[in-house]
Amino acid sequence: CITRLNTSLAGARVQRVVQESPCSVSLELWAGKAHYLLCSAEAEAACLFLAPEPPLRQETPGQFVSLLRRHLIGARLAAAEQNGWDRVAGIAFRGRTELGDESILQLWVETMGKHSNLILARADGRILDAAKRVGRSRSRVRQVLPGLVYTAPPASRAASGKALNHFAAQLP
Repeated sequence: CITRLNTSLAGARVQRVVQESPCSVSLELWAGKAHYLLCSAEAEAACLFLAPEPPLRQETPGQFVSLLRRHLIGARLAAAEQNGWDRVAGIAFRGRTELGDESILQLWVETMGKHSNLILARADGRILDAAKRVGRSRSRVRQVLPGLVYTAPPASRAASGKALNHFAAQLP
């Protein structure tokens, strides 16, 4: 998915943002034809993938989806990144502010079971908002709140490849 975003969908324009469930959004990207990028932070089904069809179900948009619409509709996909097997992907969008100034926004998709999240941040790392706000009462290690600087979650063993290398070493 990351490779395809960087190759055939680089420069694609965000046309729609649809809320599929409380913690899942679908971005309609236009690059000669419509493509649908599903970003989910649902605990049981956290994922990031290109869907073949538009979303069937739409919920009433919440505060986070309204923010995504305000900032991303009309923006263009600039780049996508994922560090190895890490559970976090960053998708950069280039757009314009209400005043017409160029802006770069980063949508972080964290697929980590019950800790999954979708986070929109400015180029300087300041969080605009998140699908799931995480305050000090929920996590002493890492808060995810508007105005704070985005920090990646602690790396998993799989992210560095250690778990896979350990598993491969155990095979006969």
